[in-house]
Amino acid sequence: TYIIRTPQGAGVAIFKPADEEPGAYCNPRGNNDGQALGGIPPGQCYLREEAAYLLDRQSFVGVPETVTFQLPAAWGVFWEDKLGSLQRFVQGEVKAAADLTPARFSTEDVHRIGTLDIRLCNCDRHGGNLLALMPTDTPIAIATHTDTHTDTHTDMHTDQTGSTRLVPIDHGSVLPCSWDDLDFEWLWYPQSALPFSAATLSYIESLDPDADGELLRGLGVEEAAIEICKAATLTLKIGAEAGLSLRQIGNLVRRPTLTDASAIEAILATSRDSTQGQWDRVEGKIRALLQPP
Repeated sequence: TYIIRTPQGAGVAIFKPADEEPGAYCNPRGNNDGQALGGIPPGQCYLREEAAYLLDRQSFVGVPETVTFQLPAAWGVFWEDKLGSLQRFVQGEVKAAADLTPARFSTEDVHRIGTLDIRLCNCDRHGGNLLALMPTDTPIAIATHTDTHTDTHTDMHTDQTGSTRLVPIDHGSVLPCSWDDLDFEWLWYPQSALPFSAATLSYIESLDPDADGELLRGLGVEEAAIEICKAATLTLKIGAEAGLSLRQIGNLVRRPTLTDASAIEAILATSRDSTQGQWDRVEGKIRALLQPP
């Protein structure tokens, strides 16, 4: 990870080169054995950084603006051009969420982060890749986003003075090709057991798993990852509709142990075929699972 700075030393962007990702051949820590979380192919994490930003519809969660970028050698960072992800640097006084008690975080923020992590089946959501933007007297823009799906332009996280805001970063380990490594630290936050707000429920209802899949195909994300994303998003939508909490939905998606399949993983495995009917069966089985006895 490299910070791109102005001549005066101020951070403006974060660049992550594809060939230095976990498992890739230029990984600076020697992790170049082709192994990455969730079966993600080495050299494909940068796509997921951009995908997380694009799937943050209406900037509901506040993923900082992220694009795929070819960093020119002329910038003096590398001796050759490098392909990777470029993310807007979060300005302001920030700390890692891991350094604060969860009591500092709003329920709404925890729920927003959680809805994104469930949709993307995040394999690496811990307190070190959640930034806590500390209270300030000056409004700070975190993310500005034009949503090509709804054709709307929003800036939902600008004036949050007086409260600590959570900003999600480090999305190279989302959209896995397997269910093995899902990691949601917020499952242990008390806020995850509280009911969703009307605003969050409305947002979840508006999500379109098919549109998400088409976006991901356009980026070149693997079909196995798209399938998992769609199943998880369906689970989020049906679970929220049924009145489940974020924690309950997260536990449906995440494996209870390293080797035992999650409830949704098992449903997908027993419903898989090449027809559209697969998703009708998946949805029906999820609804049946959540019906009260």
